[in-house]
Amino acid sequence: MSGTGHPVWGSALQALRRSLYAQQVYSSMLREWETAGIVDESALAPLRHWTEVSTVCRVEALGHCIRLHFLKPDGEAEGERLTTDLVSLLYKARRADAKATRELETLLLARHVPEPWSAPVQTWHAQRRVWLKASLAAVKARVSPEVYERGKAMRS
Repeated sequence: MSGTGHPVWGSALQALRRSLYAQQVYSSMLREWETAGIVDESALAPLRHWTEVSTVCRVEALGHCIRLHFLKPDGEAEGERLTTDLVSLLYKARRADAKATRELETLLLARHVPEPWSAPVQTWHAQRRVWLKASLAAVKARVSPEVYERGKAMRS
């Protein structure tokens, strides 16, 4: 399973890295809101929570991709386990992103976020979601339907 031919190495990994990059910028903005008192901490707390959940999922998924790349050819069982969990992590990140979307929309509608921050935070939030979706699509296209569905059904 090692080498560039592994199903999650290549376009899936590249999209996941881009999603994590956007996640880092987005998280940095939320941290600034909190530390500089730009947005009330209690209003920001639910958004921070779901952002942290999605960050952890992205980091762990990226770790799975890297581990899969270095598997020995006889590591089929481990590879299937990691790939199943990778799909599960990507879906968990997607669910957390959806909840973060609702929380962000609530903050924006209540005008808790100053106008200069509105467009940039929405852009980075959207980018992290777009690239996560691309990563999921790339994984789905390259792994067996059984492994993909097993990962999708996991509730980790």
